[in-house]
Amino acid sequence: MAETSALFDEPDRIDLWTAFPPRLVQASQFHDGLRWLHVGEDGETFVALGHPDAGRIVEVARFRCGMWDNDIDPTTFEQTWARFLTHCPDHLAQHTDGCTWCELIQFDDEWWLDWSKPDGRPLDHNASTPGYFPVTIWEVIQ
Repeated sequence: MAETSALFDEPDRIDLWTAFPPRLVQASQFHDGLRWLHVGEDGETFVALGHPDAGRIVEVARFRCGMWDNDIDPTTFEQTWARFLTHCPDHLAQHTDGCTWCELIQFDDEWWLDWSKPDGRPLDHNASTPGYFPVTIWEVIQ
């Protein structure tokens, strides 16, 4: 874990962002040492790249997203691991009807951020899985 510890301790070092997919970094915004973005149809999920301090997320959400302190409950932040998908991980060669991933990612310019894990598994379940990277998830709209 020594390689990724800097992702948590020095989030403003630009060379550390190479641990994340370039398209994801390009889609994110940068403020006060934090790379973040909204995902979901209505932007209901706030995603911070890495596992930053909850206080930093609160500050960014307040100043950049127009949220007030009483709208933000840091205990609802989930530090987990995600992968960046540009195609269905199960059907690489051909789109398959009835497959959720195939239906979510149908076109070349689409991508998906997947932080799912098997039911009952801890948030760090995918921590050592190749292709996964640290993220902090906050469901803004519940």
